[in-house]
Amino acid sequence: MRTMKLIVDGYNCINGVRNVLPWGLEANTVDLDFGRLADIIATRMQKPTMAVEISVHVGITDMFRDPCRYRHERARFDRWERDGRVTVRTRTLAFDAATGTSTEKGVDTALAIDLIRSQESGKYDDVNLFSADKDHAPALEEAFRPFGTRVSLTRWEGQTGLWLHDRKIWCHNLTSTDLAKCSTNHYNKAAS
Repeated sequence: MRTMKLIVDGYNCINGVRNVLPWGLEANTVDLDFGRLADIIATRMQKPTMAVEISVHVGITDMFRDPCRYRHERARFDRWERDGRVTVRTRTLAFDAATGTSTEKGVDTALAIDLIRSQESGKYDDVNLFSADKDHAPALEEAFRPFGTRVSLTRWEGQTGLWLHDRKIWCHNLTSTDLAKCSTNHYNKAAS
């Protein structure tokens, strides 16, 4: 059986669910189970594959700036890590005092390093990147090789953006049925 590592652009994946949610539901009504998500993707591979490792890259609120939000986010990440294959890799969000907003800084770079190192390591038969963010194109180009560890993409149906037009890279488009299989709490309660 082939082995796969799933690398997830956390907030791109979470925000992308709105493309497959029933009308009227928001992305914040979904709590994803990344272990189940990886297992769904593994079933879509061309040969029998088992998801053995999952890295979720995501920004986190500064614990001193907003302790309540930080605890909420940390609890969510702890739920994701209940599946022993999942590792949440966080970078502290950068806060802009002028606008009162926070933005991810360093998450894309950390994800790019993870993608390239995972492909080069030889530990996996497949490395799958879950993202539609065009900013990952240079890393994907670097990691994509015609031989060795195979690199593929996953995104929610209707998400557009990341693609290598000059390469034959496999892309899995997940549907609302897939979302129902890998989400818990609010979404499945609302859907029933």
